[in-house]
Amino acid sequence: MTPHYEQGNLMKKNMGVAGAAVLACFFLTGCFSLIYQLAWVRLFTLVFGNTVFAVSAVVAAFMAGLGAGGYWFGRRIQRWGDPVRIYGIVEIIVGVYAFAMPALTYLIKSLAQYFPPAGEEYGYALFFVRFAVSLAVLLPPTFLMGASLPLLTKYHVSRGGKVGSSVSFLYGLNTAGAVAGVFIATFLAMPSLGIFKTIAAAACANVGVGLLLVYISLRTSAEQTEGKGKDAAPGGARQPREPLRGRRALCLLGAVFVAGFTSMLFEVAWMRVAALLIGGSIYSFSLALLTILIGIAVGGFAAGRYYLKKTSAGSGALAFCLFASAVSAAVVLPALPFVAGTVPVLISILKDYDYLMFAGSFAVCCFLLLLPAVFLGAAFPIAAEMSSESDAAAPGAVGRVYMANTAGAILGSLLTGFWLIPTIGARNTLALGLALGCAGAVAALAAGPAKGMFRRAALGVIPIAACAAIATGPFWNAGVMTAGPYMSPAGAAGVSVAKYIEIVKSTADDIIYYHDGLAATVSVHQRDGNMFLRVNGKTDASSVVDLRTQMMLSYIPLALKGDARDVLIIGVGSGTTAGAALEFPVERVRSVELEPSVIEASKYFKDVNGSYWEDPRHKFALEDARNFLLREKGGYDVIISQPSNPWLSGAAGLFTRESFAAIRDRLKPGGLSCQWVQAYGLSEESLLMVIATYRDVFPNTLVFRSGLADIILIGSVEPIDTDAFRIDARLSKIQSLKNRLDSFGIHDTLSFLLTTYVMGAEQLAEMTAGYEMINTDDRPLLEFVAPVDLHKTPYDVMGERYMENFDDNPAVFGVGTENFGSATWHSMGNFFAFQMKDPARAEKMYLNALKADPGMEAAMMALASLYKSMNKPLMAISYYTRVRNIRPNDAQIATNIIRLYVQQNLYDVALIEIDALMEKAPGSLAVKKLRGDVLHLNGDMKAALEQYRSIEREMQSGDPRLASVYMAIAYVAEDMKDGKLATEYLKKTVSATPSNLEALVKLANWLMKSGEYSAAVGHLDAALKIAPDSLEALHLKKRALRLMNARP
Repeated sequence: MTPHYEQGNLMKKNMGVAGAAVLACFFLTGCFSLIYQLAWVRLFTLVFGNTVFAVSAVVAAFMAGLGAGGYWFGRRIQRWGDPVRIYGIVEIIVGVYAFAMPALTYLIKSLAQYFPPAGEEYGYALFFVRFAVSLAVLLPPTFLMGASLPLLTKYHVSRGGKVGSSVSFLYGLNTAGAVAGVFIATFLAMPSLGIFKTIAAAACANVGVGLLLVYISLRTSAEQTEGKGKDAAPGGARQPREPLRGRRALCLLGAVFVAGFTSMLFEVAWMRVAALLIGGSIYSFSLALLTILIGIAVGGFAAGRYYLKKTSAGSGALAFCLFASAVSAAVVLPALPFVAGTVPVLISILKDYDYLMFAGSFAVCCFLLLLPAVFLGAAFPIAAEMSSESDAAAPGAVGRVYMANTAGAILGSLLTGFWLIPTIGARNTLALGLALGCAGAVAALAAGPAKGMFRRAALGVIPIAACAAIATGPFWNAGVMTAGPYMSPAGAAGVSVAKYIEIVKSTADDIIYYHDGLAATVSVHQRDGNMFLRVNGKTDASSVVDLRTQMMLSYIPLALKGDARDVLIIGVGSGTTAGAALEFPVERVRSVELEPSVIEASKYFKDVNGSYWEDPRHKFALEDARNFLLREKGGYDVIISQPSNPWLSGAAGLFTRESFAAIRDRLKPGGLSCQWVQAYGLSEESLLMVIATYRDVFPNTLVFRSGLADIILIGSVEPIDTDAFRIDARLSKIQSLKNRLDSFGIHDTLSFLLTTYVMGAEQLAEMTAGYEMINTDDRPLLEFVAPVDLHKTPYDVMGERYMENFDDNPAVFGVGTENFGSATWHSMGNFFAFQMKDPARAEKMYLNALKADPGMEAAMMALASLYKSMNKPLMAISYYTRVRNIRPNDAQIATNIIRLYVQQNLYDVALIEIDALMEKAPGSLAVKKLRGDVLHLNGDMKAALEQYRSIEREMQSGDPRLASVYMAIAYVAEDMKDGKLATEYLKKTVSATPSNLEALVKLANWLMKSGEYSAAVGHLDAALKIAPDSLEALHLKKRALRLMNARP
């Protein structure tokens, strides 16, 4: 046998320029294959829909072709001629076929409308249909792609390479090309060229590589004929060894199968985790894939350099890699909260640096995915070396191992996405992956010689125990995983990672629904009277903050389309939009939703959605919206599209010209499209791109606005009826709708239009004139641009335009200010005060309301509250006083006036008001407490103390209100320099409210003054548990410990 290092030198010596060129081509074809995969998946999702079933069908078909091609070519290639020439021909065919792929998918799309109709009952049936179609289209090129590794293995081994080191080097090289392919496709080619041109460019380059390979083959053959070359390096052939048979062969292939299964299980599960931690943009997915491929490439290279120096490095090395992969995945799990806490900090630092921002996401992916991928990448060439009994059998061995690994990967991908995650959850799926990884390692040990098997197996006890301990541990916190750290960099600014983790862990108790669904992790949270729905950690709907927008998405188009009977809603969310639509006299409302868990989650919002699912007029369709529109035969009067943000990978497909056209094609004559655009997180350029794309399909477009950052586009092919009086007549008949609008501070129809309408078709045409960037399926610019702008402060172009229009002419739909009544002006004031955050305009609106109706109490209250917020207490007092003249017995109005006098340090006046109020409400403890506060502020400590103690005597022990009284007495005692009294009541405060940070620190301070250092330290420890970053508590504790230790 030639020593390994000598073989390597001989390989280099005999490789020459031709050999280096062949290896460069192998790198490039790996690059092309990933470009194809990413681009083809996008093409097929446009046909089959962006569902888990559709994507899995395409990926499974892709991998099946690779595995089948590797196995078939591996078994036959030894009988054929020059592998380089065959490789070149194969790549030429692949390139030509790839060039035709867009045309093939277009043909499939024309046939897809004949597939079964949408519905949950067709989910798995449609999957097999899609898989069959995908396999038929993808099998020819992927089958040929699978031939590359066996072909290059034969070539490399025939030139003096050792099987194991050859396979490891080639595997690593091809995967390194795949890394380049992911980067080029995601960051360069698809954003700048579009999908079709990216495929065409890769196909042309692929054909060029194939021609180069054929040329190299012909040139090398000519040199060999002239005696200028050698067929193989001398002494390079390996002595045959006994092939693995029976148990050992079965265990080896089983280990490889399990390794493939586990690798895809982890990939799918970690992709879900990555979506929770760093978001679901195209870059998040690509960075995760990039990390995995980098790990596999490094592992492939490392296997040849460190494991395969000796032919005896077999089952033990394979088992080590599989154990190490499981253990390295396991040790990451307890660190998930730390990773979640790090993400917002990284984003807050990098958010202003465009693509550099994704360096933080890449670091997270490397932490989670890189090391397990390295060991899995090393396992493949080791298994190929074990399976190969001779150089001649190397291609066949590579094909067998490749097929077993790919079969496991296909099954792992499908079972994890379809069954494991939705059934047992992402947390338990990861735990199962650890168990399967260890099982694969045990199978690898069993593939070794019988001698010493038990000794080798004993070595596996430690990693198995470690994985078991971690898998059964509390590494998963629902509060952390649903906090959406990628959405909260501003909230994390100035907050330590530990503090952030503590905060989000505490939110686990707020979760009332949690489920890892087919496509996303869905949760419902309830906090401070607000219920909100989160999808992959991002809030998509709520019962308070987003309620207005969710209602307006139905109210606006149905108010404009008075005779609407059939309504389609894309996306369920909290179900509020569907519930609002059912308030109108419609005959049919259909909601299309991709994720079943969202429908279940919406049932928790029945207080705001009216239990819409129980209305017989409502039906669900569990399907991708574009696929549904493609096959739906009926028409709709109104189609409301409320997808999630356009920076999300799946949702971005609903903001293209083709998607808007699909909606247009399903509208009845005169029908309206309603499109929700989340302007927050969008730059002005991105927002204009959405509007220009929408106008390209719907030339008659109106722009409405709900809140500060929610844009509603209403579009039609025909002119839209905007007669305000007809709209008023329609809305006035729906009492539930009037009640709901009234709760938003909108008291008449004109207010409804004025507070939402921004501009019409002519103004919009002027605004987008000359703007030529259109978001299309082929070139989905928005999907690539929007994630970069997510955390930048957007320019509120619609808000600015609204202000300009209102200042120029505060009228809408032909109705001017001469028609405004007090209700309209008051509603406009509410809008500017609470929605636009413009107090100056709000003041003007409220004053106009009082001009129209001098006795309008609501306008007086609004002005009083507005002046109070503007720090104009005397103006606020004047309007509260006017209201009190109308409601003389209203204690709350009197209390507001008193507090404003206190704010002005007019304590004597405040006490007169309090005494007058106490005559009307003599038993009110709140008023008595207020009197004590004012006496304290006025410097009358003795009277304040007596006032508080009288309240204490009146209240029953255990009353939770006593804590504030205790604290008030402690404040008075401090000002009186009475340490004994202060300590007594601070102890009572801490006993009543143990989490009162201020009371704990003050009590510790007084205890230190009396020399009770040990007790002080105890209270400071309690304070630091509540606020670990409290500098005052930390300083006092250090001082107390120092004084305690200094005592004799």
